Amino acid sequence: PVIVVEHVTRVRGDLRPDWAQPAQEGGSYRVEITGEPSYVVDICPTSTKGDHNHAAIAAGAARVVNAIPAVLAAPPGIRTTLDLP
Repeated sequence: PVIVVEHVTRVRGDLRPDWAQPAQEGGSYRVEITGEPSYVVDICPTSTKGDHNHAAIAAGAARVVNAIPAVLAAPPGIRTTLDLP
């Protein structure tokens, strides 16, 4: 396969220790690219207002909010994320 997506949600940290473990307590996001060269990137979002989930939601919302000026300035028609800054 060219692309594989796996999502692991844990009820408890001690269940299925053979499955991939998060890079930080509470959860993280991992991107693995296998090839030459290969890469493994662990993204560990944090927030003073909550756990990694709050930080990820805030980051997703920031993308939408920051796109508002570009959307308003764009000519009428269908636009994709490739058309926006």
